[in-house]
Amino acid sequence: MLCAALPAGAQSFQEGFLLSNYRLGYRYNPALGNDSDMISIGQFGLNTRANVGAAAFLYPREGEVVTALHSSVSGSEFLGNLQELNYGLGDVNYNLASYGIARGGAYHTFEVNVRGQFGGTAPKTFFEVVKMGMDDGKDYDLSRFGGFGQLYAELAYGYSRRLGDIISVGARAKLLVGLDALSMKVTSFNMSSGSPELSSEVAMQVDMTSKSSAIQTDEFGNMDFSRRIARDKWRLPAGGGLAVDLGFVVTPLEGLDLSVSLLDLGAMVWYYGNAFNASGELEFTGLEGLTLDQMNKDGLLDIMKEKGEDALDTFVFTKRRDNVRVAMVPFQAHVGARYRMPFWQGLSVGMTGMFTEVQGLPYKEARLGVGVCPLDWLDLTANYGVGSYGTVFGVAGSVRFLRFRATFGLQNGFGGTIPYTNWALQANNKTLTFGLTYDL
Repeated sequence: MLCAALPAGAQSFQEGFLLSNYRLGYRYNPALGNDSDMISIGQFGLNTRANVGAAAFLYPREGEVVTALHSSVSGSEFLGNLQELNYGLGDVNYNLASYGIARGGAYHTFEVNVRGQFGGTAPKTFFEVVKMGMDDGKDYDLSRFGGFGQLYAELAYGYSRRLGDIISVGARAKLLVGLDALSMKVTSFNMSSGSPELSSEVAMQVDMTSKSSAIQTDEFGNMDFSRRIARDKWRLPAGGGLAVDLGFVVTPLEGLDLSVSLLDLGAMVWYYGNAFNASGELEFTGLEGLTLDQMNKDGLLDIMKEKGEDALDTFVFTKRRDNVRVAMVPFQAHVGARYRMPFWQGLSVGMTGMFTEVQGLPYKEARLGVGVCPLDWLDLTANYGVGSYGTVFGVAGSVRFLRFRATFGLQNGFGGTIPYTNWALQANNKTLTFGLTYDL
């Protein structure tokens, strides 16, 4: 569930604001232009965010690591490391091509991007039941489970112009074309314990586009998952929308730039060809008749499959007619200040601030940074600050070879990851960016 879907915007690249020769600065603030034409191919950005880390589920005990369910880990210790609503999310942004044109004091940009968001939520109550068990006669509400994923293409045009010597303004208009989407929201999940069984009532709302197949219904109007109609994947889009970026840069003193920008202000309309409600009542009396021979991986998987099929048989899947949804595009607000030292234009100091909120889940950061351009072909920057989950840092660099510029960047939080994996030990916001541009 934690790997399924709340969108997060990863379009902007904060470190780029402190690089001297970053060609895609208009993605951070559309008022930032270039003094020459350029093209960009293959710019890639990946953002992941979670308000709970692996350390909440893993604990060192007497020279080994145990899970939160181990008897040596108290319920209060485990639950104290969780949030009331625990979530994980991600955003992938792939720039297929960009083209920038500098003409007469104005800068025009054209872009084709593919973007996707995914994530999921799980309530603290769920982990309480897993760890502590259930009290007889007590009801538990687990209705805040949810999952989400979407993929869409973005066609963008941007324009920026300098007004006199002090102010630059810019905007980008975006046409969004929906490719595929999935949404699952548990609207009701109540559990109660009695002797000898555990019972629950579950209701959920599921929305899926029908790009690859459309699920049919039976004579009673219920979803029949054995009956599907194949769809041509190149048929009409599954959704569409519009969004804009707005920004301005003020230069009150020589070498000092003050930046404000709002990104991705807009919405999408999704058509969910497979939209249905699911509801059912479940009862579980334990793994009766479990033998020692079944206590192995394959045996337990067979048991889980059998219990899962029994549970699905109790659900009723009813098709819904309200299958059109309007969803806001995840937005970002940025502020920044940069000062180039008068004694050396290759050295700059600055700060950046960012705020975003996705379905009532806010995140913010503030950082101080320094940029150094010691050579014409080498550009570096580093920053340090604090975010909603603790201290954060970022590094970035740009290397020029002939007319090519390769740019890379990393934003991260402290705390490390599990070895050989990318799972952060602490709540974390991480952004990885790299790309290649060519000056025309």
